[in-house]
Amino acid sequence: MNLYVRDNYQFTVGPASPVDSYHEYSRTGCFQEQNGRILKGRPTPETSSDFMTVQKCIDGCAAAGFNTAGLEFGRECFCDNVASPPPFTSRPLDDCKMPCLGDGSEYCGGADRVLIYTKKPCDAFVCPDQDQAGFGLDINFKDGSGNWHCSYPIFPGEDPNDFFCRYSVTTGALLQDHNAGLCFNVAKPNNCAVTRRELKEREPVLQARVDIEAAKASKLATASSLYPDLDIPQE
Repeated sequence: MNLYVRDNYQFTVGPASPVDSYHEYSRTGCFQEQNGRILKGRPTPETSSDFMTVQKCIDGCAAAGFNTAGLEFGRECFCDNVASPPPFTSRPLDDCKMPCLGDGSEYCGGADRVLIYTKKPCDAFVCPDQDQAGFGLDINFKDGSGNWHCSYPIFPGEDPNDFFCRYSVTTGALLQDHNAGLCFNVAKPNNCAVTRRELKEREPVLQARVDIEAAKASKLATASSLYPDLDIPQE
C-alpha cells in the first residue's frame, strides 16, 4: 500500500491533483488571503474537516446560495458571492496543492491560500422544448446579437432557418416569430437562474398566442411548398 504524508497527515491515495470542475462550478485559481478571510460565508451544512473534499465544499456552498466556494489548508471550506474572476491576489496553483483530508487525491488549498471555484454564468432563459403545435426543438444557438435562435423543424435534418423563434437571452422576450405564429411569447425560464416561485409565476405567460390548429396547418403548408418532393403530412 502506498502511503503519502503531508503536514503529519497520512493519505492512502495520491499524490494530489487539482479538480477542474464540479457540477456548475469551475476552478478559478489559487488566491492569497490578506487582512482577513477572502470568503466570508460558510457552507450548509458544514462538513467535518476530517472529511473535506472539493465536492463537499461546493455542494455546501451551493446549498447555502453562494456562487463561490473556496478550500483552505486541506480541511476548511468557505463561501461567498463574488465576481469572476475574483478581485484577490492570485498565486501559483502549486501554492494550493495541500491534499483534502477527505480525499488525498484532490488539492484543497494551502496555508493562507484559498483554492477557489466559481459558478459558471447561467442564462436567464433558454429555448422552449417545443413550439405551441408540439414540434420539438432541434438546432439552437446564440446568434450574432447574443439572442437565442431556436429551430422547430417538421422533419429531421430540415434547414434550421425554415421555422425558428428568436428570443432574448436576458428577458426571454420573443424577438422574431419565423414559425407560422407558433412561437411562445416568452422563452423558457432557466432552472439555474430563477427560483421555483419565479418559475411558477412565469408559467401563465406560456400561453397560446394564435389559433394553434390554423397556425400548424399554415406551417405544414409552407413546408410542403418549400419541399415539394417530400410527402409531408398535412395534419
